[in-house]
Amino acid sequence: ATATHADRIFRFVREDRRRCGTCGVRSWFVGETVLQLESRQMKGGPATISELYLASCAVEEGDMVCDGCKQRSKHECQSRMLTMPNVLVVRIKRDRGARIPVAVEEQFESPGMVPMSLIGVVYHRGASIDSGHYTCLCRGPQGRFWYYDDNKPVEREESEVAQVRPRDVYMVVYGRRDGSAEWQDCSAVDDHGAA
Repeated sequence: ATATHADRIFRFVREDRRRCGTCGVRSWFVGETVLQLESRQMKGGPATISELYLASCAVEEGDMVCDGCKQRSKHECQSRMLTMPNVLVVRIKRDRGARIPVAVEEQFESPGMVPMSLIGVVYHRGASIDSGHYTCLCRGPQGRFWYYDDNKPVEREESEVAQVRPRDVYMVVYGRRDGSAEWQDCSAVDDHGAA
């Protein structure tokens, strides 16, 4: 397999673990380019991107047929980012109906991860992803953020990023805070978990 420039910039490895109550632990490694997070209600106000990521790493339990021993048994499942990309793209998965607000942080930090700074946010307003109106917020000169909407002139955003359209957050883009880049060999893991 050959790694493209897009792979070198956006790709990371996700580890999925399952602990079968009968035969033990199995891990799968999957190459991804977009981190998918579900919006959820949290105590104390809108959840941040870091809180949504940590919630996605929580252990979930359930009964399923084991890939190893082929028996139905209780499983503990857990997922996490094993490597960090140079540019992290986060997509907020949303259910139909009322949207849960998300507070976008200017700095994304999580234990064991490279600190990242916000580059931009894509917002979506509408009933479905196929229709509606998209706008964005992008970092510009002197680290200030600019709001782009094709229905209005470009404006410098004076509010905290977390306060800008929290119910409309669709995608968030972070880059390594120090501007460094790691050219990882992502060809060792394919999209189906083979290592």
